[in-house]
Amino acid sequence: MPEIAIPKLMKTLTTCIALAGLFLFTVPGAHAYGVETQSHSKTWEGVDRPYDVVAPVGTTEPAPAFLLLHYAGGNGAGMIANVEATRWATDHGAFVIAPNAVGGRWADEARVGGSDDVGFIASILEDAIATYPIDSSRIYVVGMSNGGFMATRFACERSDLVAGLGVVAATTRNSQLALCHPEFPVATVLIHGTWDLVVPYSNPVGMLSQPDNFRLWAGFNGCDLSSTVNYALPDGGADITTSAVQRVDECSSGMPVALYTVTRGGHTWPDWKPRLPSVYLGATSRDWSATDELWAALSAYRR
Repeated sequence: MPEIAIPKLMKTLTTCIALAGLFLFTVPGAHAYGVETQSHSKTWEGVDRPYDVVAPVGTTEPAPAFLLLHYAGGNGAGMIANVEATRWATDHGAFVIAPNAVGGRWADEARVGGSDDVGFIASILEDAIATYPIDSSRIYVVGMSNGGFMATRFACERSDLVAGLGVVAATTRNSQLALCHPEFPVATVLIHGTWDLVVPYSNPVGMLSQPDNFRLWAGFNGCDLSSTVNYALPDGGADITTSAVQRVDECSSGMPVALYTVTRGGHTWPDWKPRLPSVYLGATSRDWSATDELWAALSAYRR
């Protein structure tokens, strides 16, 4: 599908998710922390920009934080709900910072014009660190689709602020390549479905294929690709997808890179809450949770 179709399809996604909200459920489980969500706003370039912070209650020791960036047409609160990001707080005592893009779309391309979203995200992160007991050495920026492209751009330009990058259903744009020279290495997790019609896994227009993206970030981190380990994730048979991981840990920087390939997966976040018919965005893996895997794969790393 041509890249120009993304805004229209993501508008459909937003509508479908709103309808799907009637059927959302909560996964039961033991939680170590109570949480509260606090709404904030920051005036940036003359525009009031809201963002939510999910905070573990009673935390006094410095704790990690996830910057969570929504897809086009979405918002921070919806993204928190749809990927169940509060689990990072309830289960692990981490903070979640979820800002809103202007008009629902991040200025993720490295070009003149548009909002200075890199500056905005850096600014609210600075505010959050000043307000909450956040460990500034354990900040991870993650996002899906348009938010994944924005997370990539942020890691390219502000690697001094983050220890990890998580990208779901997105890659690195060609327009970013000339300006993507991370000053510091970042642990990287890439998650992508092979049947994604919005951001194709292979041979996309104007951006890297996901295998090439894996090699790009492995290069940034000084990884020896000959040491790449490949393994399959358990398949519960709940859907048509299967998933496998390529991971390289032998990196001179100490920061690994992992690619989670969801065979026959669509433009989705594995095991997110929306139960959408596959005709809209393709199949969603229900065998594993991207939310849980991002924590497991990134949270041990420090800047």
